[in-house]
Amino acid sequence: MSARPEPLTKFTLENGVTVSVYPGRLSDLDIVVKYKLGAKGARERTPKHIHWAVDVLLKKQGNLQVTRKLLDYLLAAWGETKPIRDRTERERLSLHYAQSYPAEFATLDQHGYFSVQFLVILAELLMRQEKTNRPDAYMFGRVLESLRDPDEKDLFKVISTAALPRIEGSGSSPRTYLWQV
Repeated sequence: MSARPEPLTKFTLENGVTVSVYPGRLSDLDIVVKYKLGAKGARERTPKHIHWAVDVLLKKQGNLQVTRKLLDYLLAAWGETKPIRDRTERERLSLHYAQSYPAEFATLDQHGYFSVQFLVILAELLMRQEKTNRPDAYMFGRVLESLRDPDEKDLFKVISTAALPRIEGSGSSPRTYLWQV
């Protein structure tokens, strides 16, 4: 068994959670995001869209107005996020949106499991990862839109969007998503 490579970048949050970025295997510039909770003996985990989507749903129940502002912020970030262009950029990955989100969002920390700081960092890194590997990326944006939709009352649809089943080996990409709505 080969040893895990050293992370390209590591972010340590105020609450002791670490988010690490490793080289991925889907493309030359792919990244893999892992996080580790601050608890002793915790192991690194790979976040999925469903993890933060469920937490955003909990925050939405706790404070609808501020959660909508957070989702608007993330949707704007989605629209502006660019793929990683070269190895130097990948190895010196920096965060923009996670460094400058409105302080008002911190009120959402009392709802759900994860801190807003953690969610925004994950969102930003997952956006970069998705857009680097697929120029026509859409999944993250659709999950955000589904969570933001003020008329969306169908919990099944929101969860299904975030937990989209993956079909290995289909299509031209190593990862093809089955989209059924």
